Amino acid sequence: MLKFHLDRQLRINFLGYKIPPWQGCFTLLVLVYGILVLMTFTHYGITPDEDSHVDYGFHVLNWYTSLFKDRAAFSRANVWLYGGWYDGLAAIAWKISPLFGFHTRHLCNAAVGLLGVVAAYKLGGYLGGPWTGCLAALFLMLTPRYYGHAFNNHKDIPFAVTYLWSLYFLIRSVGHLPSLPRSWIGKTAVAIGITMGIRIGGVILWIPLLVSFIIKYVQAGLLKSRRAFLDLGASFAIQTLSIFLGAYVVMLAFWPWAQINPLVHPWKALRVFSGFPTVSPVFFEGRFVEASEFPWYYAPKWLLITLPEFLMIGLVLGAIAAWWTWPWKASSVPALERGVLVFGAVFPICYVVIAQTPLYDGIRHLLFVVPPLAVLSAIGTCDCVGRLKGLRRYTFVLLSGGFLLQALWEMVLMHPNQYVYFNHLFAGGIGKAWTRYETDYWDNSYKQGVRWIDDHYADLIRNLGLTSLPRIASGASSTRFLLDPRGFEYVENPFQADLYLITTRLEGHT
Repeated sequence: MLKFHLDRQLRINFLGYKIPPWQGCFTLLVLVYGILVLMTFTHYGITPDEDSHVDYGFHVLNWYTSLFKDRAAFSRANVWLYGGWYDGLAAIAWKISPLFGFHTRHLCNAAVGLLGVVAAYKLGGYLGGPWTGCLAALFLMLTPRYYGHAFNNHKDIPFAVTYLWSLYFLIRSVGHLPSLPRSWIGKTAVAIGITMGIRIGGVILWIPLLVSFIIKYVQAGLLKSRRAFLDLGASFAIQTLSIFLGAYVVMLAFWPWAQINPLVHPWKALRVFSGFPTVSPVFFEGRFVEASEFPWYYAPKWLLITLPEFLMIGLVLGAIAAWWTWPWKASSVPALERGVLVFGAVFPICYVVIAQTPLYDGIRHLLFVVPPLAVLSAIGTCDCVGRLKGLRRYTFVLLSGGFLLQALWEMVLMHPNQYVYFNHLFAGGIGKAWTRYETDYWDNSYKQGVRWIDDHYADLIRNLGLTSLPRIASGASSTRFLLDPRGFEYVENPFQADLYLITTRLEGHT
């Protein structure tokens, strides 16, 4: 018989297993997330360049099975600038899955998104305790932009998830210093290597690694003799070099183009991505802006208007708590470890502002900072709750719960377009924001357009007076994968079509 209750030791009895309540809460979150994924992963559309990455994944497999002779992976667009870790695994799943190919990829993508929730739980739990871990997982799940992208963003979600796991292993490694076990050297190297093997931008992780290791080295060596200090420095150098070399090898293992010239191609890709031009103007603050005209606050403002209110409140509370506890009370909190997390969340934003890195598609290229921000927000919220007493604590919990429910309700209303979410505090919600900012830049809504056509098939045939299959053109070439060829004919030229599907992006509807 199924039993689910709290015993006297505050442990949950579930199917005969007694587990701590925080583990029960996290398990419930994972189950809910998994059920939602299985129920809805077919609802999401095909993204603009997803078909090119499908081809790239198969070409990556051919690169290895041909013993590095098949070079088709370098023949299409610029996809070879990305590592092949995710696309290669998705291609394997495509081959063996009985599902429609793109549905398989979206299911894989959502599974990777779930791994990000697990990473948030692990990292939040390590830095703030088990209940903080649960809250971090919940915060990330209820961040609409992360949740929506998790189903079909094959570029930014895998990178964001491995980036968060890399921060977790890096922070845990800092906690083990000065005697870093080989197992943690290996874990950290693999995590950073996979991140770099998805996108070379993962090299940014080397900065917090080097800085935190040097600080820890100085702290550990101050009270030692000169000879012991030098010996300790040699040990730190060996550990750091081992992580670097291990990560580089892992990166190369998943990246065909980098394997051709391991010492040049990765850094060439980094240079290309650092100055990647926009292919079209971006709709921002009610007007179309060229890449050369982006205001310095473009990235920070996108975060300000797209992060949910509960997450921003937690970040503010965390900043206040940090002011009172660090560095004057550094012994009371893992200041250096939390500092690594803060760096991982804040430095990329500062870098794109200072370097004026061209961005487009809203916050998509900085999506990887959202999971660390969610963890920081959970830490800040729990720190605040821990300091409040009595009625103030309950009032704060109720208000925070209200904001969480608001975000959940909006995610339900927006399904399956959660990734176009705008908060009410700074953006006025989607109802106001769509007149000033880009919304469906990821072509997710074309699937709903195809579904509308399917539902009105008989009326279309009758009203258009057609004697042959309706001809459909679209602003997204991926629409051809969504149409039933038995009922429709896809054409490239909209002037040869009976119906034309187009979004409002770049005023294409006009």
